[in-house]
Amino acid sequence: RLGDKNVRQALVYGLDRQGFVTNFFKGHGQVCHVPLSPVSWAYTDTLEEKMNKYEYNPDKAIELLEEAGWELGSDGIREKDGMKLNFVYSTYPDVEWVDQLIPVLIDNWGKIGVSIEVNYMDFNALSDVVYEEQDFDMYNMAWSLSIDPDAYSTFHSSQAKKSGNNAVQFFNDKNDQLLEAGRKEFDQEKRKEIYEEWAININEELPYIFVYQREEWNMVNDRIKGFECTPYEDMAHPN
Repeated sequence: RLGDKNVRQALVYGLDRQGFVTNFFKGHGQVCHVPLSPVSWAYTDTLEEKMNKYEYNPDKAIELLEEAGWELGSDGIREKDGMKLNFVYSTYPDVEWVDQLIPVLIDNWGKIGVSIEVNYMDFNALSDVVYEEQDFDMYNMAWSLSIDPDAYSTFHSSQAKKSGNNAVQFFNDKNDQLLEAGRKEFDQEKRKEIYEEWAININEELPYIFVYQREEWNMVNDRIKGFECTPYEDMAHPN
């Protein structure tokens, strides 16, 4: 069901990510559209202009689902060829952002004819289901984004294996070619062009629903002199 790009895009259009980010982060986070850190040298103004922001649009979501052949059933859930858009959503308990996101998912997707059954498990069990067993409909986890844009270990098709990070089984020739090219190029300006094209492709294909990027705050006592905070170095692990 999620192999159809129209369905993946519909799920993003049908989710009020901005509303969630605004309510949860109170102005200290932003909606994520591509898996690149906004403070990375690879996150360009051109990328910001070109990428699809998938602003909340339930009508657009419904249009895409109907174009893909998913018709509304008598129970309010869309169906096609004997299948329903009803997913088991695997997650872990006692995490505030998850607790706030799930009611939004249930409400927003319910309005476009998609339902989820929430399956709570501890984080280690979820990791096994995702990375070892690779047996799931949907799940959520969080990543840390680095300054360098290389995401080979997460998105390349060679990593769609047991214990590999591409547990969602994302296979896309253009994605692989660009990730390989980015690793081989030493000129940063040329790498920037490669990863801009890669990010736009990811933004179109949507192997994941990217939800948020939060701000990181460093608190420094004013008695400390000569210390400059920077997103390019982890304060807890200085070089």
